[in-house]
Amino acid sequence: MPWEVCIALANVSGKDLWLNIPAHATDDYILQLATLLLASVDPSLFIYYEYSNEVWNWVGFFLSLRGFPFFPSHASLSTSPQEFEQADYNLNEANRSVVQDGDPNLLNYDHCNNAGYWAWRRTAFMCKHVADIFKTVFGDDGVGSGKRVRPILSGQVSSPEPIRQGLVYTETVWGPPSRFFHAIAGAPYFGLPAKINNDPNLTVEGVFEGFDQSIAAQSVTAGVDVRNPLAVHVALAYHYGLQMRAYEGGPDTAGPNLGPAYLKVKGDASVDPRIQARVETYLTSWYQYGAAMGPLNYFVAGATPLIDQWGVYGILFDMRVQDGPKARGVDAIRVLPRPSTPTSAIPQVPFTANCTRDRVGAPFPVQPPYYCAYFGANETFDFFLQHTDATPSQKLSVVVRVGTPWKNATLGVQLNDGQEALVACPTSPAGWTGTVPCEAAVFDAPQGVALVSLRSIGAYSAYRTYNIFDIIFSLLNE
Repeated sequence: MPWEVCIALANVSGKDLWLNIPAHATDDYILQLATLLLASVDPSLFIYYEYSNEVWNWVGFFLSLRGFPFFPSHASLSTSPQEFEQADYNLNEANRSVVQDGDPNLLNYDHCNNAGYWAWRRTAFMCKHVADIFKTVFGDDGVGSGKRVRPILSGQVSSPEPIRQGLVYTETVWGPPSRFFHAIAGAPYFGLPAKINNDPNLTVEGVFEGFDQSIAAQSVTAGVDVRNPLAVHVALAYHYGLQMRAYEGGPDTAGPNLGPAYLKVKGDASVDPRIQARVETYLTSWYQYGAAMGPLNYFVAGATPLIDQWGVYGILFDMRVQDGPKARGVDAIRVLPRPSTPTSAIPQVPFTANCTRDRVGAPFPVQPPYYCAYFGANETFDFFLQHTDATPSQKLSVVVRVGTPWKNATLGVQLNDGQEALVACPTSPAGWTGTVPCEAAVFDAPQGVALVSLRSIGAYSAYRTYNIFDIIFSLLNE
């Protein structure tokens, strides 16, 4: 579709524009596009963009999710079977940049020698690079977080690593990501677990059972350990001062083709009145993560066939019938105020967080507190909290209780994307097994959901600096 048609559609509908910059676009192409957008888009509309589309979508990504490392360092990787051409291109360009060109963009700044990491970092670099070009047209005040042109760094919700690699790279090499990006994004569809999706005798009731399981698994009430990668993405958004967005989302019925009757069941479920409640629960769960959550782009905002192995995505099944159950579910949430966050999921201050149980992205099943007992140099642990009645005079106190034999150990404590507080942790007389409180880190009390990050930044580079026991969150009144 020509850019001019996209622009006209945005202008006529009065809706913001969301663009995907082609992976192969030259700097001149990007400059001309920015010039066209400035001249043609209604100035009251925001312009969102991603670098290409799903450039994480290559075979190494899926292998990495299954525990296989991906460490090639060849001049070209084009012979490997890729999912998307643009992902193949990005992977090869990242590899060429490091191996052949001397790494001008510092994709291998940490000497990781992992071509998969280079590709994810290049995605972030290109998103920033496009922003730099757009700034020559829209000005520095026109591009960035909360500005008219809003760059989006996209990954995949099923694994936080592509986004994490991009953000850590950006911060380390170029500066705070909020200087360059407006949001991170993924595609948090709700679908069918494999056991249900592979059942040749699938029923409509089975589809709804699967949907319920999928929605629950990514809700904040499911917990924030490694089984809930959406929660890990949300923590990254809070930590870096970005929005969490969904470039796509909604019900996903994609799966095997087990015959016409099997596919018809999925189509029938997609127009069954009961799907309205699932859409409402899904969207409510999205916004229950708090203020970091931006709008979710429903895919597809139109009509699609009811018989399709690759998914019945449409919000409608017939453009002449505007009152379908999916659309009613979206409309019901769209007009409501944001839902509150359940305190059973994210506790209200004051409370004490257990490191093993409450750390965002903690391993599962819960084992003896290996990770908390071996908090090493430059590691970061994240913890959610919420406070709904903050006043200007209130302060948040964070006291971390640790065991350490080291002298002069220092811990970094950060609230959301604010200034990191450095606190001293005394030597424990009993070493690793003793419990002593570090100095309190004190911040202005946050309103709503917030994130506290702990970072080991002591003078020691040992793999084990602290044994973290718990974190005490309390309120102080000036």
